[in-house]
Amino acid sequence: MRLRGAIAVVVLVVAAGCGSDDAHATASETIAAVDGASLSRVTLADGSHAYVQLIDLFRVRLQQVTGASNASLEAGRYFPGATSPRFTRIPPGPAQDGCFSLVNFSFFEEYDPSTRLSFPVKSGGTVVTGGSSPYGPSAAPADPYYRTVSLQALTWNDKGAAIAPYDPARGTPLDTAEWPDGLVTYRFQDHPSYVLSHDPPNRYQLLGLTSTSYLLIATVEHATLDTAADLLRTRGAVGEILAFDGGVSTYLWQSSLGELVPITNSDGKLPHYLCFLPR
Repeated sequence: MRLRGAIAVVVLVVAAGCGSDDAHATASETIAAVDGASLSRVTLADGSHAYVQLIDLFRVRLQQVTGASNASLEAGRYFPGATSPRFTRIPPGPAQDGCFSLVNFSFFEEYDPSTRLSFPVKSGGTVVTGGSSPYGPSAAPADPYYRTVSLQALTWNDKGAAIAPYDPARGTPLDTAEWPDGLVTYRFQDHPSYVLSHDPPNRYQLLGLTSTSYLLIATVEHATLDTAADLLRTRGAVGEILAFDGGVSTYLWQSSLGELVPITNSDGKLPHYLCFLPR
């Protein structure tokens, strides 16, 4: 169903700092809400906005939407026996139907009409790619830091979600039937912008859990990864905070408000989206 209506309640907040010089939150307003999901717009001191979603995983279903994939024979790097197919980049419209909100999801490798995804993705019980990024644990990564980096896996099922270290040699935890859906990505501190470029302000998407039942996602227009992680911590995120995609591919759409953070690459198309769908 389409979701309508928005709540606008202004609440002053103070963001906990982590030594960053970047703008911290000065105010927050809830701009959309339904049973099981809410979206808040946070104003930062530099005038830019961040958006924070709180998702109840018992009331909202996470649905992955990808473009069509080819029958690639290219070996995946990070899941045993999996290939790394190319996924057609598609506009977000086809992925929006019934969603409370929609965000871009996995990192990807090329801006060609189709692209490989960077790290393993499992959808509906099937590992759809083994990933292909050169910025991951391998004998000859694109940068020496990533030779031993520990990737993380977000996994979910009808009973909740978990974040755990990922084992590319075995595919754990994506290799179990317990988790029909999952995404492998970085801890935010291992994002190349953080490691190689000293965490400049940019557009980012970060994700954390307050418990196995509640998911938090932050979408920032112009902030460091540290600042975005602070926003999630102040709202109750515990354990690891993950980064997924960012820059010109950062995207946030909400059913009653439309595009809040548009895709700004040349054609407005991406290979992989995540829809928050009320049950």
